[in-house]
Amino acid sequence: MTHRERFNRVMHFQDVDRIPNEEFGYWAETLERWRLEGMPADADEELYFGLDIRRERRLFQPDFGPIPPLTHGLDSVENIEKAKPHFYDTFDSPQRYPANWADMVENYKKRDYPLGLNFSGFFGTPRGWLGLAKTCTSYYEDPKLMHAISELWADTVIGVIRRALDDVDFDFVQVWEDMAYNHGSLISPKTFREFMTPYYRKVTDFIRSKGVDVILCDCDGNVNDMVELFLEAGVNGLYPLERVAGTDPFAIREKYPDYLLLGGIDKIQISKGPDAIDAHMKDIPKLIDKGGYIPFIDHRVPSDVTLANFIYYQKVKRDIIGGDLGVAQCDFTNAREEALKPPKPFEYKPQGVGPHL
Repeated sequence: MTHRERFNRVMHFQDVDRIPNEEFGYWAETLERWRLEGMPADADEELYFGLDIRRERRLFQPDFGPIPPLTHGLDSVENIEKAKPHFYDTFDSPQRYPANWADMVENYKKRDYPLGLNFSGFFGTPRGWLGLAKTCTSYYEDPKLMHAISELWADTVIGVIRRALDDVDFDFVQVWEDMAYNHGSLISPKTFREFMTPYYRKVTDFIRSKGVDVILCDCDGNVNDMVELFLEAGVNGLYPLERVAGTDPFAIREKYPDYLLLGGIDKIQISKGPDAIDAHMKDIPKLIDKGGYIPFIDHRVPSDVTLANFIYYQKVKRDIIGGDLGVAQCDFTNAREEALKPPKPFEYKPQGVGPHL
């Protein structure tokens, strides 16, 4: 089977020769550390570890922005109205797609990997336009604005992705949200259902009418109590299932046996060495056996995960997955012994500041 075939069969709870062997990604500082610890400077991380090329590297996203660019913000109902021609009148603008789109379409027809269509969701978009704090308070202080933003965004997403869905047989659609923290959603279920669900349904119903029935959401934080909300909104899968934030993929699978789950390998446990890795990974086959699940680390791999620990984790995961796996450039022979050795000193550098509040 190809990567594409495996992905699609797992996403529809069908039997496969093996599940996809993917990872979510890596922070730049992590790759810097690994190169100091022996990974060749010119190595492609997916090929080096023998992984299937991760879906994040093969997402397509058209240009959803205003054409021409706005000279004002989108922070009031009046400004939303002024901005509408920059969106509604330009859905078919050639600027929204690459100049070589026709060639891309032909190349996509020959692909052996899963291809996704990406857009920002109905919390992520106002968060980007207004900032996190104003988004959260505006649901109460300016509800007309929040409905106006959601209406504009739903119409824009549908108007812009129509061409892509007509031209390409996508395997999944992916939505970015990041609307949770370690105690759950940043907004209440009532707020979600009023300001997000109707607009989500408008978009997800349109996507399904075009033949795509795998709609995933990338949402960090604790999503245990958000599955029901996303299901109502037409989103039938979540990732990366951050364990450190409290997300429990086993509990989600028990409560929602048909929900798609991706991720759920605790990055913290992978950083602790072979014994912790063994203990953490021993129950993962239970999730795999129930279908609709692809295991990978629950966000980008942080720099406190040594190269040796990551290689050992990959060896354990490969043993669990089995089947026809990609040929790795790294050496798994003595992976456990190498991971038990003291690591070289590495100075941690913060990745950056948090979101602007």
